[in-house]
Amino acid sequence: MKIRFVSLLVSGWFCLAALAAEPRWVSVEGHKLRAGFAGVSGDRVNLILDGKPLPVLLSRLAPASREQAAQLKPEPAPVPVHRWDYLDEISGRQVCVRETAPGLIEVVVFASSGGSFFRWAGRGSRSEDQPAGDGKKERGTTMLTFSQVVGEGGELGTLFSGLESANGSKLEIRFAEGESEPQDAGINGVYGRITADKALALSKKQFKTVSAALQELLRVAPRSWPGANRRVAGEWEARWPILRADWAELVFPAAGFVSPAEARVLEPHLDYWLALLEATGMGWGLIAYGGFEQPAIDGWAGEYDDGFGGHVSLREVTGGALSFALGCARGRGEDPQTAEFAGRIPVAGLAKQGGSQRTAVFVQESAGLPEGVSPMKISFRKFPHFLVVQTENAGPHTAPAWFDGVYRWSPAPVE
Repeated sequence: MKIRFVSLLVSGWFCLAALAAEPRWVSVEGHKLRAGFAGVSGDRVNLILDGKPLPVLLSRLAPASREQAAQLKPEPAPVPVHRWDYLDEISGRQVCVRETAPGLIEVVVFASSGGSFFRWAGRGSRSEDQPAGDGKKERGTTMLTFSQVVGEGGELGTLFSGLESANGSKLEIRFAEGESEPQDAGINGVYGRITADKALALSKKQFKTVSAALQELLRVAPRSWPGANRRVAGEWEARWPILRADWAELVFPAAGFVSPAEARVLEPHLDYWLALLEATGMGWGLIAYGGFEQPAIDGWAGEYDDGFGGHVSLREVTGGALSFALGCARGRGEDPQTAEFAGRIPVAGLAKQGGSQRTAVFVQESAGLPEGVSPMKISFRKFPHFLVVQTENAGPHTAPAWFDGVYRWSPAPVE
């Protein structure tokens, strides 16, 4: 059976390319997605993600690719994907091991507690039938060797070993032999094997629990926030569904392939729920730890973060102007989507409203911009401990990342 693969161009169109017979990593708007193309059924193209089908409307294909796809005969769907799921019933930690190529694996360990969420990802190798002991003839254990995923140029961290029992019912994760200064990542322990269906059900349950914790926190926490900061909670909550969807699409690009009405087709995919869990846990952390232990200043200066990889640096400069630098690294550590922009707002663009709220507006000069690209507009609203950033026409500078959001304040470092 031939499997074709799908990649998404920056323009948003799909194009098809014939590749080998097994799923491979596919570039999707700059992201990596392990997906196969299994054929056409009616008005949809059938992608294969993690061995499960994900239908996408043919209308999302580029015209030439749509014509090509329409001529293909439907083919049998799921391509087998080797995956092993485990659970530590005491701590609630789950492990998902996927074989990405013969002998190569990805290891993801995750857990939630209240509203917080923990995720650790590593890559390495898997070697079957390791000797169970000297002179023994029976099938031995399977050895995993892996370390944490790091960005380009980053140093590899602690090396871990995973020992699968001979019958495959258990996985023990521990520091690899010979590690002189191992760093505890919170993943060591013994895990029992569970089915993929149970792993999915547990992840859905965790998401409901974490979401409920976030909603309760949003209801209660702002009551104790100092003064004008309380208004920010409502703004963050109103933006939350968009923020969660943006993050999910960033780390699980297939989430952007379907409309909200079609979102049910994502439900069989574990990575979709992990993306939602991860986003919700980060949102909970931002609201739970607002940084109010530091007394805010009556001004702009400070360092601001939004809890999702976004950062703003503000300084008041000579003459009263405001210097700003926005930067972000959205997504996971190995391959984040980055963007940065800096500028200066003259005094005429600054204003102070009632109470402690301040506003500033920056409009990019159109000179030098490519034809058809509109100037970017950035609006800042400063509250005692928060900064609200809103942009217009920022896509050419940031996509698929973003600058918009609610950022919490911390003091500028003393120079």
